[in-house]
Amino acid sequence: MDLHTQVSDRLNDYILEVEDTVGRQVQIEPFSGATTEGPIIAALNVGPSYPNIDIQYRPLRPLKDQSIEKAIAHELTHALQIYSLRYPIIDAPDDVSSEEVQKAADIMDFIDDIVIDTLIQKRGFPPTTPDHLKTFEHNCEVLEHAGNSSSIDAHEEDPIKVEIKFIGDYIYAWGLPRYAVLDELTLGIFKRFTRIFPQVLKHEFKKVRQIKKLMSTYDIFNKNGRTKVIKGSISLWPLDRRIILTPYAG
Repeated sequence: MDLHTQVSDRLNDYILEVEDTVGRQVQIEPFSGATTEGPIIAALNVGPSYPNIDIQYRPLRPLKDQSIEKAIAHELTHALQIYSLRYPIIDAPDDVSSEEVQKAADIMDFIDDIVIDTLIQKRGFPPTTPDHLKTFEHNCEVLEHAGNSSSIDAHEEDPIKVEIKFIGDYIYAWGLPRYAVLDELTLGIFKRFTRIFPQVLKHEFKKVRQIKKLMSTYDIFNKNGRTKVIKGSISLWPLDRRIILTPYAG
């Protein structure tokens, strides 16, 4: 696709800047066989099979749509951190299950997403989008109707996965307002979520307190501080200890 004609001038300028800084070409394509349904709007592919900055997106709407542009700008910033600034990423031996690695990656992401969305706002992209806020509103309703943590997601067999997701949402809703400038609607939804969470997820809130303490101790906008917070957060779950954080070698 010709990115220069399908994205806004703002996003096109950012693409060119990232390409120049990283020394890799940006490629943006729809997910293979993608439909308009799914929780992930865009994702950055990293690995030996991806010599370029390879971003896939879910074709919900045209590329110039606010939610799509924000998601792509978000992934471009991840690329800057991984390829140029050498921010450590999740790594593990081949015999560690993909489920374990994904849980560690999800923990890393809910720390990184606060940083990334704050940084892209400074470049003119929205830190949150209507699609994202709808998810938080839905999760507020889920918590309000849940009697306890076991009734949050009856369709998910892995309770650790559910716990990481909701704790990640709390940390994001609590953390982003500390750094980004948010409108009253967004702040209201985030406050609602963080108010309900400890009332329903009392056990899970113990981990929230520990992560908040880590974030108050170390600067997540500093590479070393960010790495300490992520390592400390991952250690709160019984994940395979062979999972490590290391700069991408490719």
